[in-house]
Amino acid sequence: LTEIGHLCGKPLSICEYVIQALGGVWHPEHFTCACCHLSLIHEDFFEHDAEPYCTECHLSLFATCFSNNFGARCGGCHQPILGDFITVTDKPWHEQCFRCHECSQNLYGRNFCAKDGLLYCESHQQNFTSLICASCSQPIAGRCINAMGKRFHLQHFVCTYCLRPLNTGTFKERASKPYCSACFRQLFS
Repeated sequence: LTEIGHLCGKPLSICEYVIQALGGVWHPEHFTCACCHLSLIHEDFFEHDAEPYCTECHLSLFATCFSNNFGARCGGCHQPILGDFITVTDKPWHEQCFRCHECSQNLYGRNFCAKDGLLYCESHQQNFTSLICASCSQPIAGRCINAMGKRFHLQHFVCTYCLRPLNTGTFKERASKPYCSACFRQLFS
C-alpha cells in the first residue's frame, strides 16, 4: 500500500524525502504555510484546523487575542516578541528592529542613545543632544557665543539691523534682539 501526500493526494515514492507532520505525510514542496505559502521544512510552524501556518501568519490570523493581552511587544515594530530580543529603555526589541530612528542603521553592537522611546546612532544623536544655534536652529559643534540666554554659532551672532558680526563681545539688547552700539544709538537714542 503506497502512502499519498497529505495535501495533493499523489503517491509518495518509497525513496522520496517526505515530511511527517500534523498526522500526515507531505511532499516537501507541499509542506508550506496555508496562508503565505512559505516553505516550512526548516521553519517553526503552528497548526490550526489541521493546516500548517508560519509563525507570522499564525500570529496575525489566530493569536491576536493572546498577543494583545499577554505578549510582550517590540519597541520598534510593536509586533509580539516570540524569539530572541534585546532589552533597551525597558522595552524588548527584535534584533532586526533595533535600528536608528533617522537612518535605519542596525545598532546591535554599536554605540547609540535613546530619547523619547526612539533609538539613534552616534551620528544622529547629536541632532538633539547638541547645543542649538538660536539663529539658524542647527547643532553647534565647537565654540559658540552665549548671549541673552541663548547660544549662537560665532558667525550667526550679528546685529539685528546692519548684520555685522558681534563677536567683540560688546552689544546692546532691545526686545531680546542684539544690536551693535552704532545701530542701537541710531535707532533708539
